[in-house]
Amino acid sequence: MDGFSKTIDVYNKHAQDLAVYFDGIGSRVNDVKQALSFVEKDNPKVIEVGCGNGRDAKSILQYTHDYAGFDASFGMVSIARKSIPGVSFEVSDFLTYKYPQRIDIIFAFASLLHSSKVKIHKFFRKVSPHMSSGGIIYISLKYGDYHKEIKKDKFGSRLFYFYTPEDIKTLAGVKYEFLYTDSSIIGHTQWFVIILRKK
Repeated sequence: MDGFSKTIDVYNKHAQDLAVYFDGIGSRVNDVKQALSFVEKDNPKVIEVGCGNGRDAKSILQYTHDYAGFDASFGMVSIARKSIPGVSFEVSDFLTYKYPQRIDIIFAFASLLHSSKVKIHKFFRKVSPHMSSGGIIYISLKYGDYHKEIKKDKFGSRLFYFYTPEDIKTLAGVKYEFLYTDSSIIGHTQWFVIILRKK
């Protein structure tokens, strides 16, 4: 079992406890508002990569009914479905998910951080044909020179990759333009957000 598979196994086995932990951190209300400020459209089509237990979907759904989320953890998706009935949540990863056409916003809150540069580059190439002109991708990641770490805690061992905004700009390539980035310290970890727009 590779590092990514082991990580998803942890999310499956400890889904309920991790959901409580994520809920305790709180929803990304301000991040959602900021992303929407770049898309002047009523009821935008939104895809959430790594929807987890549906915590942030609740905030997103206050602004649109055209939402779908997916996560590689069936344990997390099961909780999301129970938490917000009637909303589209699927078990998938970002390279096999069947993206709809004309996506206005893709959120990837702390989800791409389990993946290497090769996979993230493939992600940008895969989603590009499915996005609206001017559609945006909102990503949050752990900040640092590119490397991977295995985090061991009470839940088990999980694989994390660290990136810089410059890494993401490079991986996105010429089909996207850079709009915004910012960093912050959460706990003992430095994080950053980056917003890119499909040209």
